[in-house]
Amino acid sequence: MDFFNNIFKVKFAQLAHQERGKIYRGLCSGKTKEAIAKELGRTKSTITREVARNSDAIGYLYPDAAHENALRRKHKNKPKISENQDLKEYIIERLNRRWSPGMISGRYKLENPGQTISTEAIYQWIYSNGGKELGLRKLLVRAHKKRGFKRKVRKSKIKNRVSVHSRPDHINERLEPGHFECDLIFNQGSQSKNICTLTDRLTREAIMIKNESKHTAIVIDAIVKHIAKNKLNVKRVKSRTKCNI
Repeated sequence: MDFFNNIFKVKFAQLAHQERGKIYRGLCSGKTKEAIAKELGRTKSTITREVARNSDAIGYLYPDAAHENALRRKHKNKPKISENQDLKEYIIERLNRRWSPGMISGRYKLENPGQTISTEAIYQWIYSNGGKELGLRKLLVRAHKKRGFKRKVRKSKIKNRVSVHSRPDHINERLEPGHFECDLIFNQGSQSKNICTLTDRLTREAIMIKNESKHTAIVIDAIVKHIAKNKLNVKRVKSRTKCNI
C-alpha cells in the first residue's frame, strides 16, 4: 500500500518554481517535452499540460509568471472571506485597530498554523460590495476610491515577431552551423549596459558583444557590425531572454 501511495504522491505532486524554470530553459534550447519530462522525473502528459496551461501567443511564460498562474488556479476555489464568519470578524476587528491588510495576513498565518489568507484577498474583500456595505474602506490607513487589478502587458517593439518555439525542425535538430541564439546579460544594479551573447546552436561557439544600452536599435546595430567585420557565416539569429548576473 505504501508503494502505491508513493507512486500517486509523485505523479500528482504540484510542479515547483524550480521545475518551471527548467521547463522554460529546456523549451528555449529546443528540447522535446518528452526529454524535459525525463530530466524532471515527470510524465510527458504533466509537461504537456503545464505548457498548455501557462502559455500565451508567444510561447511558454517566464517561470515567475507561470508559477503565479498555477498558484492562482490552485487557490481560486478556496472559500471566500465573506463565507467564513470567524475570519470576517478577525479581519474587521483588526481593521478597527488600524492594522493594514498586510499586517492582518501575517498575524493570521502565525496564529493559525496551516491556514493562510493573502493580503490581496483581504484588499479584494474590502473593496467588494460586501466590504463597501460594511464601510471597511474607511478603516484603511491609506484608502483609494477605486482599486484595479489589471495585468500590465508589454507590447513587443519587434515587428513581425516570431516565437522561438516556431523555428523550423532542421534548426531544432542542429544539423548545420550558422543558427545563433541571442541573450542579453546585465550586471546586477544596471539594466542598461549589457553584454550580448550569440551562441551557435550546433558548434556552441559563443560571441560576446558589449553594449552601452539595451535599446533594440543599438543592440541589433552592434550585432550586424560584428558579423560584417568578422565575416561570420550567420544564417539566423533568434532572441531568447535576458539574464542578470
